[in-house]
Amino acid sequence: MLHYCIVSYFGTPETNKKAHCDTLLTPWGWEFCVARALQLVEAIAKHFAAPRDPLENYKALEYAAEHNFILPSSKVLELAGVKPHGTEFERGSFRFTRSGKIGGQSGWRVEKL
Repeated sequence: MLHYCIVSYFGTPETNKKAHCDTLLTPWGWEFCVARALQLVEAIAKHFAAPRDPLENYKALEYAAEHNFILPSSKVLELAGVKPHGTEFERGSFRFTRSGKIGGQSGWRVEKL
């Protein structure tokens, strides 16, 4: 359905009089279809983009530990490669300790072992 949405609304409502995206696919309109398509493209590009430095994630964790940052669960998952669990866990040479909330996510303090 998303593909149909993109094909139907390659342009604006003024230049493309077919309102299929508005009426059939989503109640949010063509802007929503375009935004979702862009999110999909960004997600695909991010997935295939290789990190510049293989140690980049470790450097980021080390920096967070040195500066006493509290990271949200999503960032811990991204950097450590594991979903945070419990109140404290270790991954490699780092210890993660649950420390409050950041929005709707748990906050995690990083410590280098």
